[in-house]
Amino acid sequence: YEIDDSSDDDDDAGSWTGPMSQTDNRTPAGKRRRSGLPCAARPVAPIRPTKTIHDRVYGAVSTPGLLVAAMDTAEFQRLDRIQQLGGSSFVFPSATHTRKEHSIGTSHLAGLVVRHLREAQPSLNIDDADVLCVQLAALLHDCGHGPYSHMWETVCQTWHGRDFPGHEDMSLRLVAVIAKKIPIAAYLGRTS
Repeated sequence: YEIDDSSDDDDDAGSWTGPMSQTDNRTPAGKRRRSGLPCAARPVAPIRPTKTIHDRVYGAVSTPGLLVAAMDTAEFQRLDRIQQLGGSSFVFPSATHTRKEHSIGTSHLAGLVVRHLREAQPSLNIDDADVLCVQLAALLHDCGHGPYSHMWETVCQTWHGRDFPGHEDMSLRLVAVIAKKIPIAAYLGRTS
């Protein structure tokens, strides 16, 4: 989204000139309230543009629109509240890496690897859609994790028996939900 702040009037919050994404920085809630817009995320365009996300480890990471659309789902956003290192942050307070950060970095590295393979082994016929699919798989590989990471699975299996689904099975379920929410074929340049 963009806000046109050309007016000198403090009560004018400007006009929205584009879609807002959960991966965007937000306008302060007070400014949204004055503009009559709800404080929650605004609807976004069906096809998202590529965005640059600043990662603590890899710096500026160019993120394709398909990944941005997947990251804008509630199923992915919940990873922001799940620690990558589980209970380790209780012992090491600076160990605050989240599953969301981990997934973005994993997706970035997967893209680098697949693009390297495409250049090193042209006989594999890796195209842009293949790169995008590998990056999407890497982005969503951990979306089924619960709180406290693997410790949660142990507790749930103790309480509910060994048949309680692990994070891999939960990831498969959540990926199916995410896939219904975003037009994957449109991002891959296919009509079906």
